Order: sequence, then C-alpha cells, then structure tokens
Amino acid sequence: MGRKNYLHIAVIGNIASGKTTASQILANALKANLVAEPFIDNPFLPLFINDKKRWAFTTELFFLRDRIKQHENVKKLLTKNHVVVDSGMLMGTWVYSRNQFMQGFLTASEWQFYLELHKELKKQYLNEDLVVYIKSSPALSLKRIQKRGRKFEKGYDLNYLSQLHDRLEELNNKLVTKGASVLEFDTVNCDLTLFKNQESLVKEIKRKLKK
Repeated sequence: MGRKNYLHIAVIGNIASGKTTASQILANALKANLVAEPFIDNPFLPLFINDKKRWAFTTELFFLRDRIKQHENVKKLLTKNHVVVDSGMLMGTWVYSRNQFMQGFLTASEWQFYLELHKELKKQYLNEDLVVYIKSSPALSLKRIQKRGRKFEKGYDLNYLSQLHDRLEELNNKLVTKGASVLEFDTVNCDLTLFKNQESLVKEIKRKLKK
C-alpha cells in the first residue's frame, strides 16, 4: 500500500494547551503511529540562554536539522500506517523559530537565510492532510505549567506564552488562507483528561476527515 492510503496529521498548540494529550488520543483512535515532539539535547541551547542574540540562529538551525530528520521517519511510517505528529515542522518553523525573529533574536538576514534553507529542505516534505490546532489562552497555559511543576518549564512566563499564542494564530490564519484542512479545538473549557471531552475531540476530527 502506498502513502496515498494513509493520513498525515499534525497537532499544534501552545505549551500546556493539551497538544500532546490530544496527539495521543488521536493516535489511539485512528490506530496511527505517534511521532512525539523531540526533546533533543541541543548543545547550543545553554549558550542561547546566556546570549540569545549571539546563539539564536545556530540554535534554530540545529532544531531545523532535527525536524527534517524527524520527517524522514514520518515518511517511512506513512508507507504503512496513519501518522500523528506532535508539533512537527509547522511548530518548529512558524511558531518557535519565527518567534525568535519577531523578538529580535534573529536578524532579518538570518531569518531570510533560515527560510531559504527551510524551503530547500521542504521539497521532500509531505504536506499534512489535517492540522489540528489545540487552542488555549496564555493565562490558562501558564496555570497548567505551574500546576505540573516541570523544572525545565520554570522559565516560561505569560509574556512568552502570549508570544507563542500570537504566532500560532498567525500560522492558523496562514493555513486557512492557503486552503489547508484545519480543525480548531478549544481546551479553555474542555479538560482533555476527561473521557467525555476525549470522545468529543475524536468525533470532531473524524467528522472533519470525512469531509
């Protein structure tokens, strides 16, 4: 069976929006392979934290390389089964990396070079059949982050989460304008740890896929 028989689905959303939970729910419902968001040991990240303008470009190039490597695995999996990707290239480029540029940590020339490289690498990229946007307010995301108490998330504040929210809204609008298949699912009043809400998410996604 070829790739055309299987679905490539990306799940995007802010930190602590419920994105990873939604990815797991969807993968289980579709009996799909789940490609989790990679937690790569980026050797430039500690340098970036201490000097953002100096190391942002190198840090983002490292992450771009790993997103491409991740997608090579996605392409292989798509020859045999549906694939659900947590975050993926969309989040990596148009949310995280673009935010570095918007905040002034990447120069205009660096961002342009990044986009040109991204365009070349993306020639072998298989576009998503569906993008699921898990929405959450920055304030609620911060509350959830504080509640789960992960050490590596201590540096996330309301300002940063608001920036990511803005980038996600821009990405969502861009995808819709281009005619991509996008499903928005708001988790502000919908706790995805509850079974009834999980069922609601799956029903909405299956309805969208039928269209």
